[in-house]
Amino acid sequence: MTKLTTHRGIDVYPAPQSQKVRIGRRFAREGFESIPPEWLGTYFRWWGVYTQGDGEGVTGGQGGEGRALQRFMVRIRIPNGLLSSEQLRTIAELTRRDARGIADITVRQNIQLHWVTIEALPELLDALAGLTPRQRAVLVLRYFNDLTEAQTA
Repeated sequence: MTKLTTHRGIDVYPAPQSQKVRIGRRFAREGFESIPPEWLGTYFRWWGVYTQGDGEGVTGGQGGEGRALQRFMVRIRIPNGLLSSEQLRTIAELTRRDARGIADITVRQNIQLHWVTIEALPELLDALAGLTPRQRAVLVLRYFNDLTEAQTA
């Protein structure tokens, strides 16, 4: 397997899509409570999957912090901000099906899907892997581009 990068002394490799889907299906079968904290705080984030907050942290929750819900936000990286109409339709259908019909476009030209359940996560990751390899939206480490840009400067 080809190493993506080294970050803080740790070699980072892409997880095979089948592994993401297999692990996601196990957690979907066993329920949100079966997900260990290290998966929520580390491994899922490597795939662009984050716990969904309740929004109270933004609007002044207890001590300025909200709480994580049993839902996910999935960040889809869009290389160079370019998508074909077919890719955009696929993401739109996933948004309708799994994210309450709402997607955010970030300042980094990524797309974020909110309110994804653990039960929907494996199929969503599988569908994202089905986008054409040449221009597909890839779930990646957020800092990977920053490292690449810094290394080429």
